[in-house]
Amino acid sequence: APTGRAQEKLKESGFKAFTLDKFLHSYEQGRFQFKSKSILVLDECGMANTERLQKFLSAVRKQGVKAVIVGD
Repeated sequence: APTGRAQEKLKESGFKAFTLDKFLHSYEQGRFQFKSKSILVLDECGMANTERLQKFLSAVRKQGVKAVIVGD
């Protein structure tokens, strides 16, 4: 979710949701561990710069989970 508004809407629907920056910060500190069947969704991918997108994809690979990337 690129903004806190999208994150809050997802949380209201029962999903765990984080902004990309919060996810990356917490992941780099070892605070996120996912089950192998987890799916991470990156919405509004066009708003992420190349460095942040690379960090996200690296985390997906290292965790052994799937990613769905959506957006313009």
